[in-house]
Amino acid sequence: MLMGLGITAASFIVFSSYDLLGKFYTGHEIPIQKVLLVAFVCYAFNLNLGAWVGGIALRYRLYTKFGLSVATVTRVLSVSLTTNWLGYMLLAGVIFSLGLIDLPEHWQVGMLGLRFIGASLLLVCLFYLAACRFSRRRTWHCGAMRSHSLRSD
Repeated sequence: MLMGLGITAASFIVFSSYDLLGKFYTGHEIPIQKVLLVAFVCYAFNLNLGAWVGGIALRYRLYTKFGLSVATVTRVLSVSLTTNWLGYMLLAGVIFSLGLIDLPEHWQVGMLGLRFIGASLLLVCLFYLAACRFSRRRTWHCGAMRSHSLRSD
């Protein structure tokens, strides 16, 4: 039981820290303790009510109550979600590419296919990290929509 509580506490701490990355990225003025509290509460709601209610809507509600603009909350949420999924992709990529799991015999993918998927996940992660490191532009454009600089509101 204690080990389960410890793993749960570690999970909440790690997930809450993703919003700290968003805080440092956006430079907003909400104190670290409040950011951790918002992320903790949102993670609990996310686990119980789903991502749309806890992970997204509640975050917008709480952060805007603390004075952040919708654009800043969007950037914090984007950093948090990207960090979360990057972690999943890195973990799955390593496990799959090293063949650390045994697939059920009836799965059509096979070990070679699974290793290819793992290597592809690792390449996507490396590409993303390289783009973050070496990109000179800090804006992106999606279709007809134009986004503003990621550093401004």
